[in-house]
Amino acid sequence: MSEEEKRETEKKKREGYKRGEQHVANMQVQVARQARKGSQAPPLKGYDDLSVDELGKKVKRLSKEEIREVRDYEKGHKNRKTLIESLDRKT
Repeated sequence: MSEEEKRETEKKKREGYKRGEQHVANMQVQVARQARKGSQAPPLKGYDDLSVDELGKKVKRLSKEEIREVRDYEKGHKNRKTLIESLDRKT
C-alpha cells in the first residue's frame, strides 16, 4: 500500500469513526469471527460456562492435541489471554 493510500484509508477511518461507524476491514473481521463461533462445537461439555480455573483443572487430563483444540476454540470465542497463554505452555 502506498503512503497516499495509507493516508486516504486513515482519513476514511477517522471520518467513519466520527459518524459512529467502524472501518470496513474491522467489520469483515467481526463477521468472520461470528461465523467461526457458530461453526465450532465446544471442545468440552459445558465449556462456555467454565471459569479459567475450572478449565485449567480439566485440561490437565487432556492430550496435547485436545489442548490445542481447546486453545483454538478459546481463541475464536472468549479469547481470554491468560487462558490462551497457559494452554500455549502446555502444548
